[in-house]
Amino acid sequence: MTKKILFSFLAVLLSVNALRAEEAKEKPQAPKKKIFVYAFVPLDDSGKYIYYSSVIPATIAKNIRMNGLFDSESTDETRPLLPANATDDEKKKYFDGMAGLQSGYAVTGYCEVTENPKVIVNGRNELILKTKIQVFDLSSRKFETLEFSSKEVGVILKDAIDEISAGIEEWIYQFEPNAGVEVAAETEPEAKEPPGPSPFLRAYSAFSRFTFGIEAGELFVLGEWADLYNWSLYVKPYFMFSIIPYMGLSLSYDYFSTDNEDLNDDSPRTYLEIHTVSLGVYGTYRFIKYIDVMASASVGVSVSKITVENNSEESNPFSDPLGEKKSIDPSMDLGVSIGFHLSSVILRTGFNYKRYFYSDEHLHGVAVYGSLGYNF
Repeated sequence: MTKKILFSFLAVLLSVNALRAEEAKEKPQAPKKKIFVYAFVPLDDSGKYIYYSSVIPATIAKNIRMNGLFDSESTDETRPLLPANATDDEKKKYFDGMAGLQSGYAVTGYCEVTENPKVIVNGRNELILKTKIQVFDLSSRKFETLEFSSKEVGVILKDAIDEISAGIEEWIYQFEPNAGVEVAAETEPEAKEPPGPSPFLRAYSAFSRFTFGIEAGELFVLGEWADLYNWSLYVKPYFMFSIIPYMGLSLSYDYFSTDNEDLNDDSPRTYLEIHTVSLGVYGTYRFIKYIDVMASASVGVSVSKITVENNSEESNPFSDPLGEKKSIDPSMDLGVSIGFHLSSVILRTGFNYKRYFYSDEHLHGVAVYGSLGYNF
């Protein structure tokens, strides 16, 4: 059963990726312009939210890249905003300073967290995230100043960053009407009018944070349970949601089954099945473009069932078991892995430590696994 689930999932996943690759091959795209995103200038004197100055621009660059209309790159270097009353000479000098970027557009800005004394939340003034950015078209030397405010303050800034990313692309689109449009065939009599910005742009930006996949590995049972049951295969479909570029949440379903065959011929044949639903967190560090390392931790609820067979009726598949026992218990899973990013496909291999907190003797073990994921 476990192998059938695994092979079916892999077949569907590989088919979807093959179709996308074939579609991309048949529909060449116009060359993408690059958007260069500077780190924001932090205006928070307390230093509590200083990490926004790098997290927000890096996530904006990732969102733009995921949307597929433009390429993007971010940097830890900051660049001050161009004053609204800048003279022509000052504007020329400012644009000349970005001439070496090898990019069509550039984005700079600042962010700050301010208090709203008119609204009290949990006994304190409401916090507002204010962001002011400037988008520069380096070829026409035009620019636009955009301002955003959000009540999202903390680790999760999904809606705020999606709004900023969409605002940048919508302004740039006036200079790039063919962004994301298929290259017309030479035999076409006349060019079609390119479509405007997709109304689903922001929804797609949010959806690109999801990854789904399947993990499979061998669980090596340790401790006293190792004398009772064999090592065996487990399979785990999962969903992951990226909160920020290097951290997110995961939801998974884990199925593990084993028996005591060949361990003790004199004992009745017993089977152990464990179904687990877990919620966890993960963190990644990408040390080169296509490879990362990931650490994860999750807690869950496990439903376990032990079935004791009637050895005297082994030849009869319809015989009733001698007994069954079910229990519902907490569990945990700790893991470390290395991942390889191949376009939208993510191959990963690593180790997990699993523990099931039974009332009498905890079952625990170490698993070696591989996984195949797909990022939208």
